[in-house]
Amino acid sequence: MSIFATLLAFDGDEESAPLIDRGSHINPTAGDPRGGVLLVCGIPDHCHPDAGGRDDDEGRPVEFLRLFASEDPATYQGMEPGQATLIFDLEQVIKIRDMFTWWIDTRTPGRRALLDALTEETAPGVIKREDDDHAQH
Repeated sequence: MSIFATLLAFDGDEESAPLIDRGSHINPTAGDPRGGVLLVCGIPDHCHPDAGGRDDDEGRPVEFLRLFASEDPATYQGMEPGQATLIFDLEQVIKIRDMFTWWIDTRTPGRRALLDALTEETAPGVIKREDDDHAQH
């Protein structure tokens, strides 16, 4: 049994599959065919070695993610199968960002409170990153 849990899956089931890459010389469009898979998986806290495998003991946050990508056979275009080139639309990128932000926030206690405090001090709707002076809208 795997200790990894799927956090996000673009596989054509629940969420749309990525766009098929028609070549680096062609602009992607929303109407392009879709195929391939992106899976982001994490280890639930109760699977941390410190938790002893009990569901009622959360243990420490496990700080590793697994990323799996597979492209549709239609995108090989001379490349070897298994070399994945995936193209994501804006909605998918937002979901990827939100999932990574959630994951980081659940592994770094106090980070959300710090970001919220910086947001209130700088400007509503602007998050100031700790590591530089760039603002993200």
